[in-house]
Amino acid sequence: MTFITGVAILSRQAAPIDSIDELGEKPIAVIRGTTTEAVLREFARVNEMRVKLRFAATHDEGVRLLDDGKVVGYASDPVVAAMYRFQAVSE
Repeated sequence: MTFITGVAILSRQAAPIDSIDELGEKPIAVIRGTTTEAVLREFARVNEMRVKLRFAATHDEGVRLLDDGKVVGYASDPVVAAMYRFQAVSE
């Protein structure tokens, strides 16, 4: 079975990302070696855009980097991003 969903970028409520153009050279957390990393790099290449990736070992670490303000976004699979989004709402 193959499951493909794409990429989502979580941001803090106090500093929402309204457009991919806003990312510029701002740091985005992502797990190294994932399809999410590959998609971000290809998107940047095709759109002649520089992205600054900060690598996290786990989803929890990526979200923590975001919560601590060390990155402006956490890029992940949309299903994982939705899970963290709903978890934050319920806390």
